[in-house]
Amino acid sequence: MTGKSSTKKSEPRVAILMSVYNGGKYLDQQLQSIFGQTIGSDQIAIYVRDDGSSDCTAEILEKWKDRFPRNFFLERGKNVGAAQSFWKLLNKNIEAEYFAFSDQDDVWYPDKLERALVFLESNKKDVPMLYYSNARLVDTDLNDMGADATPKGQSLSAFKILAGISALGCTMVFNRETKKLAENSSLQAIEMHDKSLLLLTYLAGCVLYDDRPGLAYRQHGDNVVGMNVRGTRKLWARLRRTYKRWFCSKAIRLSSQAEELLELLDEDITEEQKSVLQDFV
Repeated sequence: MTGKSSTKKSEPRVAILMSVYNGGKYLDQQLQSIFGQTIGSDQIAIYVRDDGSSDCTAEILEKWKDRFPRNFFLERGKNVGAAQSFWKLLNKNIEAEYFAFSDQDDVWYPDKLERALVFLESNKKDVPMLYYSNARLVDTDLNDMGADATPKGQSLSAFKILAGISALGCTMVFNRETKKLAENSSLQAIEMHDKSLLLLTYLAGCVLYDDRPGLAYRQHGDNVVGMNVRGTRKLWARLRRTYKRWFCSKAIRLSSQAEELLELLDEDITEEQKSVLQDFV
């Protein structure tokens, strides 16, 4: 016997889920902004899945893992794409009070998580809850581009979410019930992880929106999903283009997702919501 006490490590307040792929160029800045959050690095655990990177990403991640060995968890896998990689993280057995998605190339404002927790805890309910915020568009060098990512006064509906007008996953923070909802859904037709989680929570729980930007949303040629300043002012034009693209190409994945949601949430959603989903089947 050594006499050492065996105290159980308390769970983090926020578990951050990050999928990376060849993110070496901007990854240090993103991780610095995460561990510089005002809630304190001891309140954060970060779970990173390297989706088959071939650049210097692995070395950068190992450096941060060495720096924060108690709250930095790293796994490497074959390349499955951003949506499936994030979904794998979402379905891992991770204990935390709240969860957040993170991209590899943004910069979080220092109070991003603190502000999200204030929103969630001041509206606390025993249902799936998801917070998302606006974001400020910046260029590759973090110069302000003069616009936010989300138009002022945007409102959500199941129709808009399915049609692609939704929230940025990198701004999302959500509770245990939302994670459990995703785990229990067993969705196969995942178009994007954030859109799927947003739609699930919108239909079965509560979604909160903060119009104040929580991060600098970097725009560059390697974005998996990006925006442009002009596009933020043309919401409905984008909606029409998206509709045309999906239906002209017989978007089987979208139809399958709507069908899965109808089956999963049949007893938990309104007739109006069912009607919207049925329009996409």
